[in-house]
Amino acid sequence: MKQAQITCIQTKIIKLRKILAAERARFGGFDDSAGRRYTILNLYVSIGDYKGAAGYLRWFFKNFPDDSGFPFFWVEAFITYFYNNKLDQARSMALKAFVANPYVWEVFFMGIATEVEGIKPSSNWEGLDLALQLPYRANQEQHVDFSSWLQECLAEPNMQELKQTYFDLKLKLPITPVGTLRTSLVEQLYGLNI
Repeated sequence: MKQAQITCIQTKIIKLRKILAAERARFGGFDDSAGRRYTILNLYVSIGDYKGAAGYLRWFFKNFPDDSGFPFFWVEAFITYFYNNKLDQARSMALKAFVANPYVWEVFFMGIATEVEGIKPSSNWEGLDLALQLPYRANQEQHVDFSSWLQECLAEPNMQELKQTYFDLKLKLPITPVGTLRTSLVEQLYGLNI
């Protein structure tokens, strides 16, 4: 990427951050239906500014502590933490990306994925079609560094157990009637953590 392109992206980051700051100053909170809070991390990652991205993630988690994010955001958070040598946080983001879309890492490594029988996406974020749009691949030069570490991370027994728990819960949800048991299953599903 040429320096002029990097400068343009840095200017866009500053502009978007100013818009979010002005929104908070004016309204006392954020109404970010345009998704600026996600775009900023994407821009940092696109120019390889992982230190800036880590600083942004600190701000993001402080200001949006209960944000459910979306799969590509969690992948970019994983990349950011990996390149900042924060491997525990990277591992956590790898799981968040998987929970947000169970096909995302398969697409990252293989370029394709197979739908899991019996599991229906509960949102557009969880579908195979979205995962196939992931702009990152293991064989891209800039991602070769962390691909083998990620593969080992996803194969760890703890991660395998969490992934199996995810699939078990997703299979139970469609056949569980609305009520306290279903609420408990949803809380377990979205509370999966390393």
